[in-house]
Amino acid sequence: MKNDDLDWFTFPTTKKNNCLYSVCEDGTIISTTKINYVERKITPYNNDGRACVKINEKECCVKNLVALAFIEGYKKGMNVVLQDKNMWNCSLDNLIVVTKQNLGKATGFLSKRNRKVVAINKITNQQIAYLSIRQCAKAMFCSYQTILDYMNGIVKDSILSNYNIIPIQEQEAT
Repeated sequence: MKNDDLDWFTFPTTKKNNCLYSVCEDGTIISTTKINYVERKITPYNNDGRACVKINEKECCVKNLVALAFIEGYKKGMNVVLQDKNMWNCSLDNLIVVTKQNLGKATGFLSKRNRKVVAINKITNQQIAYLSIRQCAKAMFCSYQTILDYMNGIVKDSILSNYNIIPIQEQEAT
């Protein structure tokens, strides 16, 4: 069952487990029994958008197993991203190891969603600083999306028409 043209890596196993697990650089995983050396291909299953298998009674992502076996310097907990976004294509050529910061930028987790804003009352000229747009929306009894639309000029006539809402970075520049 093993293709000799491809590189294989065998994972260490526990004493109570009677199988050896091997992973190939194309993402194929095979278990071999220690008693009679029967090979069996393990078919990955979908777990929340990730291809996973059970090895030594623990759930493991196939992309992480391939990275652990074949990418030099890879450690458990590092982030592995699939280039073509196809969870079933876990080949070595399709894997990229990224830092948490780059992963956050790619997924939008580190976006400027917590940008500070200032609401200026047009009538009284009172300025109120908020730590985020969500905090501003809560104080003005409207939705986060309404604040965003008002700041971007999409909504002109609303409950916010008496206010100028400006991101603090823009206000400091002016």
